[in-house]
Amino acid sequence: MTENSVAPNLRGKHFSNKNLEGKDFSHADIRGADFSHANLTNAKFRQVKAGLPPSWTMGLATFSLILAFLAGLTSAYGGAVIGHLVMGNADELRLFGFLAAITLAIFLFIVIARGLGTMRTLAEIIAAGLIAATVLVAIIAFSPEQESGLNIALGANFTVVGLVGVITGILDMALGVAIAKTIILPNPRILTSAIAFLGAILGAVLGVRQTGAFFIAGILAMITIVLGTHIGFQAISNNQKYWLIRWLAITIVASGGTKFIGANLTDADFTKANLTHTDFSNANLTRTRWLQAEGLDFARREVASSYEIVELSVGDSINPQSAAIALQQLAQKYPDKFELLAIEGGGENNLKFHTKVTETETPLQLSDKLNQIYRQIQLLPDTTKEQILLDEKDRYVDRLENLLTKAIEKPNYYFETEGNVTMTQNKGNVNITGTQGNISGVVAAGENQNMTGVAIGAISGAVTNTINQLPETSQSEQPNLKELLTQLQKAIETETELPNEDKAEALEQVKTLAEAGQTPQDINLQKAAKTAMKILKGTTSGLSETTKLVLECSKLLPAISALLMLV
Repeated sequence: MTENSVAPNLRGKHFSNKNLEGKDFSHADIRGADFSHANLTNAKFRQVKAGLPPSWTMGLATFSLILAFLAGLTSAYGGAVIGHLVMGNADELRLFGFLAAITLAIFLFIVIARGLGTMRTLAEIIAAGLIAATVLVAIIAFSPEQESGLNIALGANFTVVGLVGVITGILDMALGVAIAKTIILPNPRILTSAIAFLGAILGAVLGVRQTGAFFIAGILAMITIVLGTHIGFQAISNNQKYWLIRWLAITIVASGGTKFIGANLTDADFTKANLTHTDFSNANLTRTRWLQAEGLDFARREVASSYEIVELSVGDSINPQSAAIALQQLAQKYPDKFELLAIEGGGENNLKFHTKVTETETPLQLSDKLNQIYRQIQLLPDTTKEQILLDEKDRYVDRLENLLTKAIEKPNYYFETEGNVTMTQNKGNVNITGTQGNISGVVAAGENQNMTGVAIGAISGAVTNTINQLPETSQSEQPNLKELLTQLQKAIETETELPNEDKAEALEQVKTLAEAGQTPQDINLQKAAKTAMKILKGTTSGLSETTKLVLECSKLLPAISALLMLV
């Protein structure tokens, strides 16, 4: 594959451990492709179709239905066994029957109230205890040849069989439904329930020896199907009580999808990509672009250096002032542990904050907290809100409010950063610096600020004056910073394909680089210089690769970055 070529069909191809820096896979079908541990820095995956190939989708659909069938079968069979114990003609058998019923009731209560994360340990303890008790009782019971001892041994063994059948049925049903939902199987609730019901009929036929046991088998099978379906749907809806089922489902499904396991995706672009059933585990997702990407909720991202989406969603129009204060206060709850990576506008009543939080809270919990804080702030008098804004150092929240206003006004408005936030849409550029921790250093600006009538000459003069304050040419044969910035300034001013608005913006970035060169020890100027480099790269990205400015920047920007020690 040649540099920057477009490959329309890469389904099932293997690129693991390859150097694919800067490659262009835009619009390609990469379902089932393996990019594990590949270097994909600056690679383009715009509008790609990732995830499962059709064969895997069919296989997983079949697997989910098999799990549902087994759930019905094992739960009905286990219920029949418990039914025989409850209706047994010996006191020992009935005792174990009621013991099984009580144990099952406790199990169901824990599953509903506490979830599967807590239940798993308890279930293992109960199972281990029952198995151990069965072995001991069997040894004691079978030694003396007494009918009661035989009943105790049979009762213990049947109790284990019955409980394991019902518990396994619930877990199978939950996982089957979760997989069906993950692969977007049509009508997953109805389809899996119908298959589970067929399995329950077979399980009852195989397990029932007395007519009365049919009732208990049927009741337990129905409980299994209903509860398992509920757990499966709740798990995929990101209910953290059932994280184990969600993790299993997504892991199983992603094993057949597109793989970026351990890949370096720094500065990779997934704009408008379909990423359902994709595995990003252990990947480096530094500054990876996700604008309008779909399916990330069903992608696997454990351990990846990625982001989580914290969402602010209200019934009416969002108040940007209250939203800015709420976001600031949420960030203050996580000092040095909260990083705002991106902001995405979703209309008047929705904002999405792409964040990295090194805490145990889940995105759902953080969203709940943000919405709760927002509602509390909305109840405050306007005078109190104004005082909060005045109390904030350098009016960071006030500046953030301006940006949130723009995001609310324009859906799909997108901000992205790693430590800094650069907001872009087409050629609109707005810079926000220092967002880590308390969202500090926010710069008030808007999309595609109107530069009509701006005197390019005046801006150019200011840039020239700033560059001239840099030290004179050194004795080295290599060009110094002053010479490189002068060349860059000239290339921008003479580029005919660059509109005046973009020229003015680009010249401002050159001025920022010159200021950073004057005071290299200033940390804030160093951050501003890094952002200026990003904006300059973004400005040239919309131009033809053969233009003079693009060619000049390809040489000048790396050299300037090295002299300013930005790399």
